[in-house]
Amino acid sequence: MVQVPGDWGYDVAPSSAWCINEDWPTAPYVDLAHNLGAVPAILCEGVMPADKLVPHLVMAPEQVAATESLPDGWETHRLAVGEVVLTVVTDADGATLAEQILATARVVAVDHNGCPTDAVPATSRVDLAGFAGFPIVVCAYDTDPNAWPGLRSSSRLVDEAATRAWDAIFAAPGGGGPDGTAAQCGGLPADPDTVLLVEGTAVGFAFSGCTGNGLADDGASGGLREVTEDLCRTLLAPPFWMNTSIGPAATRCLGVLHER
Repeated sequence: MVQVPGDWGYDVAPSSAWCINEDWPTAPYVDLAHNLGAVPAILCEGVMPADKLVPHLVMAPEQVAATESLPDGWETHRLAVGEVVLTVVTDADGATLAEQILATARVVAVDHNGCPTDAVPATSRVDLAGFAGFPIVVCAYDTDPNAWPGLRSSSRLVDEAATRAWDAIFAAPGGGGPDGTAAQCGGLPADPDTVLLVEGTAVGFAFSGCTGNGLADDGASGGLREVTEDLCRTLLAPPFWMNTSIGPAATRCLGVLHER
């Protein structure tokens, strides 16, 4: 866990394919990709344009390597904390703030929304009707232990956001899915694994595998509700992010996320 100024937002840091960027962040931000997203096979030459860069923080399972393309006057400040390397990219005027940000970093067992940083087992037998209206905490975990150590993002849904999520949950048909085949998914691992915490109960929400997709609900047919666009839209709220998908359910969610 690390603190940044309250007016920082979320965005995606430029990659080795920065030269084809069309939508550069315009305000300081925390990177959402964790240096893990798919990147176009383009190795840009030269340096990033200084007038397109803003200060940002990248948290990744290994050192971010694109620093050689930073323009003059821009620099990186790094710190390894646990299994994560934190990198603040800033101009020279932001060096003091960068060090202040890194000084707040620490390893925690539970994040600010109440999500354990290590993946929690989800129950397969829960009737969600008994929880309707309660706040929902969405905890997204990476399923590949070599990619990202545990918790990838979290959000807390309350008030209107929770109401929209519950409406989407109970509007989703029973039966689970949509599912694909191993051939369609190419044998690639699912990513990520999402759990809803409702009044301390861990409810599984699987949407990125070939089979077994759906939201666990013992009150629905087959004990699963189908992954719908509204479920993706309401449950996978910022700062959740992904730019690739595996299988038909994940593709459905990816389409919704790219509408934002």
